[in-house]
Amino acid sequence: MPIQVVTFGDFDIKINDKSVLRKSSRASKNLELLKYFITYRNKKLVPETIVEALWKGNEIFDPKNVLRTQVFRLKRNMEKMGLMSDNAVQSEFYLSFENGFYIFETGANCIIDMDIFEEKIKFADSVKDTDIGQAIQKYSEALELYKGQYLAENPYSEWVYPIRIRYHRLYVHAVLNLMELLMAEKRYSEIVQIYEKASLLEPYEEGIHIYFLEALIELEQFKSALSHYNYITSKMYQEFYIEPTPALRNIYKRITADHSENRIADLLSLGRDLAEDDKMEGALYCELDYFKSIFNFERRQSLRTDSNKFLGLISIIANRANISKQDREQAVKSLEQLLFNCLRKGDVFCRWNPSQILLLLTNLSESNLSLIQNRIQSKFKKTIAADKFAIKIDFQHITASDPFT
Repeated sequence: MPIQVVTFGDFDIKINDKSVLRKSSRASKNLELLKYFITYRNKKLVPETIVEALWKGNEIFDPKNVLRTQVFRLKRNMEKMGLMSDNAVQSEFYLSFENGFYIFETGANCIIDMDIFEEKIKFADSVKDTDIGQAIQKYSEALELYKGQYLAENPYSEWVYPIRIRYHRLYVHAVLNLMELLMAEKRYSEIVQIYEKASLLEPYEEGIHIYFLEALIELEQFKSALSHYNYITSKMYQEFYIEPTPALRNIYKRITADHSENRIADLLSLGRDLAEDDKMEGALYCELDYFKSIFNFERRQSLRTDSNKFLGLISIIANRANISKQDREQAVKSLEQLLFNCLRKGDVFCRWNPSQILLLLTNLSESNLSLIQNRIQSKFKKTIAADKFAIKIDFQHITASDPFT
């Protein structure tokens, strides 16, 4: 009678595809003891190590006796579930205590998903250079087993962390290898399908996003590729203050180059395409690279006309120590929204670093700078608690000789 043990995602034990776990037992310490034994099966386990892992931080006067009691209950529960019997030959789960060690073993009819997962990846790794078809199949089968992180319903159990990290690393390894092989086979639609699941489980792995973007380019879905590039680079910056890597920037160049080179456009359709993403509402917020392009264009313009253009720098200054990263980020986002609403439609701004914003103001007399500065200062004080943050605003003329740094 086969027994299936599910460790990825929600833990479960099934006999004939039916769960033998009661809902009331899922959060019990006794079930966590079973998870621990399954994780470290076929190993000699010292009682003190088990108690330290499962009851860390709890005051236990007689830890060995507590463990003996829990082991007795576990054996009784496993017998009720049909997982263990007095006859060791017929039992699929076997727990013994020998020479001061606990040893948990499983029978030949016990199938544990993490074992199959690892075996399939190991096999795929061994044949990926000689049999691409077999490697793709085994990587795909392994990914189907990975329903979520190892013992996901135990998010705060410290003893799970090393095992969880190991299998998560194997999962990412399998995803990237599978995407690489599918790319070589020009199976781009399958890469997109794999990405849709993988991105839910691993949202910040750059390699997964790069293969996805490359697949979209090959499928000539340039608009989707550009939209995703903007999304993921913005997300990475917001969460970790990480700017696009050289690899991502190269993908961006491919998206924009392929987008322009693979279309024949008349003047009207070109105008619609260029304007389709700009709703002409508020000032223009853009990425730093785009801001640099606009800035250098305005510098060139100043060669022919008198400069009535200004570069501005707004610095957010913390008024006290121990202000959280979340508060700082919220202050910057509030300032960005404020600028979007109170600057003119022809003005441009972008983030220079986590605490500074660049402005580009055109067709403006120098006497109006103080009015703009006062307006931004006033609105910022109404939006952000003055005891936490202040802002400093500086302006300078844009001339042909001013380098952008």
